[in-house]
Amino acid sequence: MYSLSKNISSIQFGTFCISGELKFVLVDELFQMVKKRVKHLQECVYGQYLIASYQLRILSSSLFQKVSASCQYQYFQLKFFFGTSQRRRNEVLTGIYNGLRGSILFSQYKCKYILDIVCIFYKINSIFVLKMLKAFKYRISPTKAQAELINKHIGSCRFVYNLALETKQTAYVGNKVNLSCFDLVKQLPELKKECEWLKEINSQSLQQSIINLDKAFTTFFKGQNDFPNFKKKTSRQSFNVPANVELLDGKLSIPKFKKGIDIILHREIKGTIRQATISKTPTGKYFASILCETNTPIPSKKAIKEKTTVGIDLGIKSFVVSSDGAEFDNPKHLKNALSKLKYVQRKYSVNKGKRTKKRLAKLHERVANRRMDFLHKTSSDLIKNHDSIAIEDLNIKGMVKNHKLAGAISDAGWGTFVTMLEYKAEWYGKNILRIGRFEPSSKMCSCCGRINKELTLQDREWTCVGCGTLLKRDVNAAINIKTFALKNHLSAVHRLKNRNELPTLVGVLTYEAPSPSGKG
Repeated sequence: MYSLSKNISSIQFGTFCISGELKFVLVDELFQMVKKRVKHLQECVYGQYLIASYQLRILSSSLFQKVSASCQYQYFQLKFFFGTSQRRRNEVLTGIYNGLRGSILFSQYKCKYILDIVCIFYKINSIFVLKMLKAFKYRISPTKAQAELINKHIGSCRFVYNLALETKQTAYVGNKVNLSCFDLVKQLPELKKECEWLKEINSQSLQQSIINLDKAFTTFFKGQNDFPNFKKKTSRQSFNVPANVELLDGKLSIPKFKKGIDIILHREIKGTIRQATISKTPTGKYFASILCETNTPIPSKKAIKEKTTVGIDLGIKSFVVSSDGAEFDNPKHLKNALSKLKYVQRKYSVNKGKRTKKRLAKLHERVANRRMDFLHKTSSDLIKNHDSIAIEDLNIKGMVKNHKLAGAISDAGWGTFVTMLEYKAEWYGKNILRIGRFEPSSKMCSCCGRINKELTLQDREWTCVGCGTLLKRDVNAAINIKTFALKNHLSAVHRLKNRNELPTLVGVLTYEAPSPSGKG
């Protein structure tokens, strides 16, 4: 966002000439195009929403003035939620552009006329170029003084987050008042007078902790997450630096760290640095996750075809089984390390020393790193070799409630694996197709479509009564997932093509092939 003030007498878009005052808020790309023609520019960011709006005041020099608008525009208000995916943003912008195609012609304005216009899209295809955001994680080696200051940042951000959460709850319960993010941020200067140790902390990081709390409430009211909880010292230790992040001479430069922090750049950063998140692991290691805006635009989605689509079935015995017969065995990292973990855990319960605690944390970290490495390699292999991947919408939270399978399901990491597939599909322009969790993917025969209602979880192979085919449970489920996904996609495409046509009685019926006996 930028702010600009220039004195010009007129602004011209195409053949639409305006004289007067213009105020508006835009995203960076639109700003770059019109910044030389703007008289007054203001920015207005409300939490998670960017409201692009401006007032256009036309002062006519005569009682009658004819203004012709050849550019395409319309009144509307654009509220842009930045938590949505890049694909959703593209859909929103495309829909707005299609809605603006109906040009409005003005003629004969009397005296002065005030127009409240939210946005003008002029050559929108060249204005909005959605760029890819990527995070690069590096290990940092702070000195003792820097490590102490990092711990102070982590503790202070946690303190402000918990205090803001308590304040919001008290204000709503006592006075039925919903304090916004800005109401709480305005109170930070007074809080620093009361708690002077907060002055050592970067002010933007403290503000960001309140913004994160506001995002947590937003996702809760949307039904996407649980109610925000108070942060603990034992939970993930991190703080965010939303601005002024630089890499200078092999060191990470952030506010309050004048000399810079030594960073191990094991790979090159691609793009412009936007922000950074400093985190600390239970083993005492420090990492910096740097979010960058790459120069490469988000690739368009590839066409969905049957030949380039694969269905996958997630399981415990075999982690992934695809419809083309490929299998990825489940390494069961936690189960293999369980005996050593139990030994160290018993030793720690008797003598709760720092050395034993750190040893236990190292074992858990090793299990987590091995699991993440396996999930990254498996997801990348599937994404790079297939254009479309069909998966089943599993109720993982409900399945974990089964105490017999909870450990195995948690060890597999299905939720993390699906998340990796989704964001890597956005990177490479691939498609993720989902089917409902109640589709009979395992019980239905992929050859004839007959449903075996007597199938149990212990049956890994079964013979279809209808066609006599010997079916492997996981491969059969993967084939059915692919079939259901393609069927749902084709029906959705058909509905979009015929959305303006009314349904009729003719052409709905389908004829079945006659039986071999000639009857029916």
